[in-house]
Amino acid sequence: QDTRLQLAQVYEGKRPLEAARNYAKVSESSQVYAEAQTRAGQQFLRAWLDGSSAPPASRPSQSDLDSWLASAQTHLRNGITRTEKVTPPTVAAPELLIAAKVSLAQIQNNSGKYQQSIDLLIKDPHSVVTAIGVPDEAKRPESGVRRREFASLAAQLLLRARIGLRQLEEAQTAMELLEKIAGAAEGEAVTELYRQLGDELKQELERLAAAGNQQRVTEVLEAFEDFLGRLRQRTDQTFNSLIWIAETYSGLGQGATEKTRAATFFGHAAESYQQILERADQLVSDEAKRKKLVPGVSLRLANCLRHQGNFDGARELIVQLSTSQPLALDVQFEAAAMYQAWGNSGQAENFEKAIVGVESEKVLGWSKIALYLQRLIDSRSKDADRYRDRRWESRYNQLQCRIQHAAAVVDEKQRKEQLERARSEVQGMMLVTSSIDGRWQVRYDAAYRQILEGLGEPVITLAGYREKYKPQAAAPPAVAASQPRAAVAAGPAAVVGTTAAVTDAGSSMLGLIFAGVLLAGGGIAVVVMFKGASSKKRSRRRYAPDAAPAPRAAQRKTARGKRPGQPAAEGQSSGGVQGGQPRQKRRRPRPEA
Repeated sequence: QDTRLQLAQVYEGKRPLEAARNYAKVSESSQVYAEAQTRAGQQFLRAWLDGSSAPPASRPSQSDLDSWLASAQTHLRNGITRTEKVTPPTVAAPELLIAAKVSLAQIQNNSGKYQQSIDLLIKDPHSVVTAIGVPDEAKRPESGVRRREFASLAAQLLLRARIGLRQLEEAQTAMELLEKIAGAAEGEAVTELYRQLGDELKQELERLAAAGNQQRVTEVLEAFEDFLGRLRQRTDQTFNSLIWIAETYSGLGQGATEKTRAATFFGHAAESYQQILERADQLVSDEAKRKKLVPGVSLRLANCLRHQGNFDGARELIVQLSTSQPLALDVQFEAAAMYQAWGNSGQAENFEKAIVGVESEKVLGWSKIALYLQRLIDSRSKDADRYRDRRWESRYNQLQCRIQHAAAVVDEKQRKEQLERARSEVQGMMLVTSSIDGRWQVRYDAAYRQILEGLGEPVITLAGYREKYKPQAAAPPAVAASQPRAAVAAGPAAVVGTTAAVTDAGSSMLGLIFAGVLLAGGGIAVVVMFKGASSKKRSRRRYAPDAAPAPRAAQRKTARGKRPGQPAAEGQSSGGVQGGQPRQKRRRPRPEA
């Protein structure tokens, strides 16, 4: 049993199906059976989320997805039943039980079983709404089920279910609960919370559409239109209500399949964002807080204008933000996404701006965004896990820019050039990384297949390419009779392979040179609670389950070639090349730092 649990914990996050299957095999007689059942359910749900959000070319079969979702439901129910059986009603609910109820409520909402979702969230014993309550919203803990992100998600699920049942009065009450929880967040965190909640609605619509359930898509759209239409008529709008309206309309717009309907939703969203900006002084009296909130709202308005095809308007807002906050990641991601969308609108010259940026506008572009993220990761930031995911995203988007640019041009030479550059970029990346995050593997393989097919070359997976062309260490040179052994032992090791030998600094820089791309891998929240320090939090989104421990970072080696008094650049070794040829060292593929 210990082996099963250990394997499951190792697989969590990167290989959720293996984690789920190992948890599911824990014996019913085990003392941790209830916990193992709950975790199995959460990991099956994670596998379903990852699979259902994958590109069509690499999406699992619908029968597999249905099977994983059914397994998630079964194991979550087992875990909840077993845990409640041994937890007296008068005793506070274990956090894993509350997390399991929220995960199951997500499944019920997605299936249109709204009343069952409501029962899970509000019914005693061990009500979720009771468990997430705090005496003072300004003093919420930063961890556990009472943390603001988790509590906001639970309130959003309750609101979602009330809207689904067209219980508009009850929905208004749930909306007030959500405003109370999310509205107490500090500064731009308020906008981010509502943005993520709107994003989850978009992903729900996308999953329903991908599964061919158009009737449910229509039901969801109509239910939200009714509630939002009523909410917009209120004369006592607050910042929180307006931002929720805007983000929900934005989520509906991104999830709608009809262009006309999507345009209407984005129009309503833009109106709400604009209203916030115009009334900012009235809506947020605290000047310091207002200064933190307004840039986030401006960025969301730019995002909305991008989706409407108003690229000039979006660019004007983005340039204002990028010049004042040049290293704000959200601003840089939106700027690159705007130029990429502009390129797809028929202005192909903007693809290059999306990749390399626009210096005069302080726009980095996907390639430099990935470089910047790699430096943040190498600096051992506490947010390194989040930066890794965004780095994979930015690299992926760079590939997509190349592929889309190739499809947009008529000239065969230009088309081939873009695909060849894409091929070189992804192949180079494979030679300096040990593996691709499992949640991005299918996307990268699909993109690589598209590139090779476009060039008329044999199709091979990226893992196959790395295995075939990875550098091989050569045998050490023979010791000449006249050469001291100590000199040979201290000499550099040769590297034989498709890449040139590099110094320590060069090896570090290779990981940066091939950085650059992006695509937000979606998914509604799956909530998992973990004990102690058995794993590190690594979320696909803010509410995604904890992932398996990250591979150990490579040990830093002594930098060579640094001039006295010259500090190393952040995120890279400070070595350099002195004289003619660089000193050769045996190099392994770069591990995920």
